[in-house]
Amino acid sequence: MIEVRTKYQTSIFGNFKDIMPTSEIIKKLLDLFSDKNFLPSTFQELSPGLEGPQTRIQLVTLNNEWIIHFATHRIDIEQKNPTLAEDKTEYLKSFIQESLEIFKRILEAFRKRSNRLSLVTGGLLKEMSEDKLKRIYILFYKPIDFYKTNPPFEWNSRHVSRIKRAIGEIEEEINIITNIDRLKGGMIKDNQHIPFDRIGIGFDINTAGENDNLRFGFEEISLFYDLCIEIRDNILQDIKERLNER
Repeated sequence: MIEVRTKYQTSIFGNFKDIMPTSEIIKKLLDLFSDKNFLPSTFQELSPGLEGPQTRIQLVTLNNEWIIHFATHRIDIEQKNPTLAEDKTEYLKSFIQESLEIFKRILEAFRKRSNRLSLVTGGLLKEMSEDKLKRIYILFYKPIDFYKTNPPFEWNSRHVSRIKRAIGEIEEEINIITNIDRLKGGMIKDNQHIPFDRIGIGFDINTAGENDNLRFGFEEISLFYDLCIEIRDNILQDIKERLNER
């Protein structure tokens, strides 16, 4: 359904302050991921509660496709999409499996646990005619008279819901955020700028942030991402059915 994926990111939250860019930590990480061809670098972290910018470590593959950010209170794993490949469930599953392997090594090596988990994805639907794009706006929304007469050429929506689900033995409140937008922009492929005007669909599925207990080990993290795939697939199917309405 999604022709071009624009974002895949997994995140675990916790206390990672001690994973800092020292020679000892850098060596430990490079040894830990010696089979992954990561290179170390740093980034400046700006977050509420921190006393000014913090220099943090990140690992990047030679082709810049994979990045691991070690922030003070979170670790993000992101896979770039330089070939503008499509988004299929099996591709997301493969990304999550790789992320889980990385998280497992980190949790074991540094004896860490997590208090919050998240999956963020984004993608673009196939190109459509202007009439189709306008019809989708009417399908999803009930516009006021002005926008019925003058359909917007860009629009966005954000839907936030919260559900309760079991993650192993833990009952969790999970935020489900879905963005459905008409986007204009550009993509780079083979060193060429490609403009687009498409429908974008984004997800942010995360455990509620109110509970700061370090309750998630690797098993719970793995179960959470299985649940994310199920929830995301169900919502995408609902969106597909709405798009096909006449």
